[in-house]
Amino acid sequence: MRFDGLHGPNVIHLLLISNNVKNHYCWIKNTNKFISSELSKKGHERKVCLRCINSFTNLKSLNNHLELCSKHDPVRMDMPVDKDGNPWKVSFIHHFKKMRVPFIVYADFECFTESISSCTPDGNRSYTEKYQKHNPSGFCFLIKCFDDKLFP
Repeated sequence: MRFDGLHGPNVIHLLLISNNVKNHYCWIKNTNKFISSELSKKGHERKVCLRCINSFTNLKSLNNHLELCSKHDPVRMDMPVDKDGNPWKVSFIHHFKKMRVPFIVYADFECFTESISSCTPDGNRSYTEKYQKHNPSGFCFLIKCFDDKLFP
């Protein structure tokens, strides 16, 4: 196993369980097993890159990925905030407008970003300033039927 700061013998992963009154930390002894339970319905353990949360079927694939992934910043989430700096709260209240659909597709696409130099902007015209190139690194999708008995 490669050790890159997120994996290794001296790294401890904790799960925070909170109900806004009490907080409790749980030790995650095996992050691959912990995350694999969400990724594999057949119980097969997947090897997970903790920098970008991509998963792999074997250690060789993970180590090849880590060579690329370690050259880039880890994944971070920027949430939108209101004028006071508090995170936005999104809610849906028009439940009567919902429609039942037979299938839903959950999809995610990941890219590494690479800085690029761009043209000098022209103040007399509208323009788009290109500053990053997105290089695809992975994707995942799940097609789910509303009734697992029809299409598991």
